[in-house]
Amino acid sequence: MIIDAHNHLGEVPALGWRQTPEELLAQMDANGVARAVVCPQTYPQSTVLAVNQEDNNYIGRLTQEHPSRFIGFGVSTPYSGSDKGAGEAERALTKLGLRGIKLHQRYHAYHLRPDMVGAILEVCGALGAPVLIHSGDVRSHPSLVGCLALAFPKVTVIMGHMGQNYYADAIDAARLAPNLILETSGAPAPDCVAAAVKAIGSERVVLGSDTPFYPLATGLRLIREAGLSAADEGNVLGHSLARILGLAG
Repeated sequence: MIIDAHNHLGEVPALGWRQTPEELLAQMDANGVARAVVCPQTYPQSTVLAVNQEDNNYIGRLTQEHPSRFIGFGVSTPYSGSDKGAGEAERALTKLGLRGIKLHQRYHAYHLRPDMVGAILEVCGALGAPVLIHSGDVRSHPSLVGCLALAFPKVTVIMGHMGQNYYADAIDAARLAPNLILETSGAPAPDCVAAAVKAIGSERVVLGSDTPFYPLATGLRLIREAGLSAADEGNVLGHSLARILGLAG
């Protein structure tokens, strides 16, 4: 079973970002993808609690409408209420049935310090939910994601984009933090995926495409052209994420 760990649904007209459930399902069907993690579209205005709630409600509805295809991840920020987003993270996970939380520190303009995002990670750790964190630029350097993973060893931290052009630093961070998972969307080349699997094992590398910003087929190509063994390819394409999320199949 192929599971894609990183996709966005919704619309941001001012930035031209848009993907409907139907559009994503069509890509999934065309590429043999059984299930996909879906997050709200992440944009600067979504630092407000009411917007986070609206976005998470939307993802919650979609996962209820497509329970066999979509796996919902919510969004929360340190600005989402006086509790630094902990309450909205808990609501998304316990009331809406979402399975994880997405952090995007670059668009939401905060640093990955424990005093900023620790309350959110503590909720996720207590509920056994993973946290998907953007990476790939100075504010989102893999070393910062790795340090946060080390500070919260009971939380499964999924590094989105496995650092992009900083992929070697992402691999180094994952060597140090055993709770750090690398997600492949935005990796520069299949060789980067192969290097990650060799360094930390295929159980800690997961397929991601980051639709609508990259085609789902591009994410799959990075894995299928990496020269992995059948067992390692199967882990990256779905088995590893199924284990992380406690999914059958």
